[in-house]
Amino acid sequence: MFCPSGLSWAGGRETEAAMNIQIIFPPVSDPRGPHLAPAALAAALRRAGHRVVLRDLDLELALFLLQPDILQEHLHKARALFETLDVHGPRSDWKTLAWRQKIGERLSNAEAVIKKIPDQVAVLQGDRFYDSRAYYAARRMIDAALGLVCCSCDYDLSYTMDGQNFETRFDAAHLGHLLEAVKDDRANLFGALYERRGLHDTVAARPDMAGICILNYQQILPGLTLAKKLKDAGLFVVIGGTVFSKFIDALEQNPAFFTLCNAVAVCEGETALCRLADELARSPAACDLAAVPNLIWADNGAVRVNRPFHVEDLGRLPEPDFTGLPLERYLAPATVLPYNLGKGCYWNSCRFCEIPLINNLSGARYRVKTARLIVDQLEELSQRFHTPYFQFTDESCPPELLEEMTDLIMARNLKINYLCYARLEEGFTEEQLKKLHAGGLRKLMFGLESGSDRMLKIMNKGITAAQAERVIRNCGRAHVNFKLFVIMGLPGETLEDAWETRLFLQSVSPVLKDPLNHVEINLFHLDAFSCFGKNLDRFGITLPGKDRGEFYLGTSNFSCPGSMDKKALHQFISQTREELASLTDMQAKHSGWEEYSLLCASRAKP
Repeated sequence: MFCPSGLSWAGGRETEAAMNIQIIFPPVSDPRGPHLAPAALAAALRRAGHRVVLRDLDLELALFLLQPDILQEHLHKARALFETLDVHGPRSDWKTLAWRQKIGERLSNAEAVIKKIPDQVAVLQGDRFYDSRAYYAARRMIDAALGLVCCSCDYDLSYTMDGQNFETRFDAAHLGHLLEAVKDDRANLFGALYERRGLHDTVAARPDMAGICILNYQQILPGLTLAKKLKDAGLFVVIGGTVFSKFIDALEQNPAFFTLCNAVAVCEGETALCRLADELARSPAACDLAAVPNLIWADNGAVRVNRPFHVEDLGRLPEPDFTGLPLERYLAPATVLPYNLGKGCYWNSCRFCEIPLINNLSGARYRVKTARLIVDQLEELSQRFHTPYFQFTDESCPPELLEEMTDLIMARNLKINYLCYARLEEGFTEEQLKKLHAGGLRKLMFGLESGSDRMLKIMNKGITAAQAERVIRNCGRAHVNFKLFVIMGLPGETLEDAWETRLFLQSVSPVLKDPLNHVEINLFHLDAFSCFGKNLDRFGITLPGKDRGEFYLGTSNFSCPGSMDKKALHQFISQTREELASLTDMQAKHSGWEEYSLLCASRAKP
């Protein structure tokens, strides 16, 4: 038995008492639109009879920081700090000089940046967004303003919206660093920000439970800082999301983590949070966290993991509920709602990807809703939240399912525009793509990864370069826009392999020249929980050092026999990017980000 102290109990479910719950999405992300996980959890909890408040602190704090008066405060801090950094003093070192130089660069145009920021935010929220020059200028200006904030706080602090970057002097892979970082309000930025915005409102509301969704690396430190502050204020705090679902074993071995929160919900969270709310609604003597599926929690210094993990029946889950989120305040000219057709990936076999691990934790690989249920829910969401725009967040959407949905969408004469991720499947014929476009498909996001058949086989991608080229050309003829994701630096990739990818991109560059088509070339990151990452010896991969931390997610710094020299690799990637920018007229393109791509494609090809 375990129950948190310092809570106000509303009584058990036998009296039909609803719990007050806050679901919070912490920084750092890119506030282009709402996220799916908080809305999905809110829908399940509300259907179970609980009162739920949704808070997107990523959006709230970004808009707070970008207020001219708040930026002026940081300008004054930066000026004062600039004067105290004595580059000639006895304690001066290279960091003192570098920090002073960084501040000086920000100060040189700070007044002009601050003056223009309100207009730049308005660009992203209004019709000028569709002017690519105005769009890129606005994004650059916002990042410049955030740079001013960072340099006034700590030399190692970096926060940008483009690339969703947040870096501090602390290494989020190490629990010791995290335990130190959550107490350092200056160096981690968000500790002090929470005190000014967000924390007191939540504490004053005294929710019976606060859920914090941590979905990416950049959210770890901001999310745990918030969790610690809420827990110290006497709230029951549960963390969920994909990040810590990867670290079940590490959490089980580190009870100190639970000084930051009361519990972690792993894998799928809808049933877990509903059951947790039921338990928290009981009297203290009857509260039994061992009865909550998918929960990890500390019990008198020992960590308990509630196995086996529960698998959701997708047909029984409600559609996500975005009620309470300020949809009109996101940094986009229209609302794009996230939605998933299923859970998991139907291919589920790429060796570079961590998704197979996450999918298989609960023993359930790929599940998908029926086409009819999907279209019913899309219709309801479109009407309820007054938008035709949807981003399907699935790892890969099968062409057969998209075609079934299209038949229903067209039969009902629905106005729905969507973007989704997909595999370069032979099923995407020109004829089918034209039909999907008529049913609302506006852009496909494809993981090409490589133009080398040898590398595609090594990574177990399940496609060939010739197949990929056919699908790309079919998209061009059907006027369906697309984005290609390319990886260079895979284990065992030679210069010859990399050249095959470059030649492939050259061959499809006429199709890529469409201003709404994109290609993104990335350096390979060895994910710790991918097939490559979990089988280093099998693939001949060597990592430097031993101390990788309890929450190590991977690295680009590794060696593998036969692979390109790192210096040559970086040079080759740079040259390929430059060549593609010229061949595809990169300057004429708008943003390739999901929500923004959908809005631009929908406007250009309604």
